[in-house]
Amino acid sequence: MTRLFSLPGGFLVLMLLLAAAAGCSNKGSNVKLSTVQGKVTLDSGEPVTGGYVTFHPSGGTSAQAAASTGEIKSDGTYKIQTGGKDGAPEGSYKVTVSPPMVSTGGSPLTTPFDKSYTRVDTTQLTVTVPGNYDLKLKK
Repeated sequence: MTRLFSLPGGFLVLMLLLAAAAGCSNKGSNVKLSTVQGKVTLDSGEPVTGGYVTFHPSGGTSAQAAASTGEIKSDGTYKIQTGGKDGAPEGSYKVTVSPPMVSTGGSPLTTPFDKSYTRVDTTQLTVTVPGNYDLKLKK
């Protein structure tokens, strides 16, 4: 019986594959992140009490980064994170706002604001990082 790899050679190949995979998963991890936070309200001034704010890259350093997301707290505030770290890369973004994924009280899921904010191809919200942004949404 003939072996394709010797034990030391097979171990070396395995280690090289693991190193390559780790290098791919850290793409962009050395990009500087700037803190971004704000508050999401309806045009009436009432806070949006849940959901997510997502920054979709459209230019600058951000164009090579993954989307950055922040959870909307019950008081309407959010703080953006990218790859589990606070902040977003500098650059331009289109912003979407999504309602909570689960309805409360057993009622059907509704969006308290215009649904155009939920899609990157219809939202009119744009931001440039660095900066902090309060987002005012129309009903």
